[in-house]
Amino acid sequence: QGAREHGDLTGGLKSVADQLDGVLAKLGLEAFGAVGDPFDPTLHEAVTHGQSEDVEAPTCTQIMRRGYRLGERLLRPALVGVSDPA
Repeated sequence: QGAREHGDLTGGLKSVADQLDGVLAKLGLEAFGAVGDPFDPTLHEAVTHGQSEDVEAPTCTQIMRRGYRLGERLLRPALVGVSDPA
């Protein structure tokens, strides 16, 4: 996912990555973890913690590593930075 976000996937490599993503999605693999998600300790592992006037509840404000689940089964929690209301 990191190479895709940095624009490093191009040409044939991008095509293969897109096909692989499609196959994994059909099998039920789902990536999660985005800035702005409500913090859920059952899905997210907080590695930094702070306060912000911009949030009203504990919120993921930084994503260090996306998480993955297969159907209802958690495969890997997302590593996140969390902000609490100030």
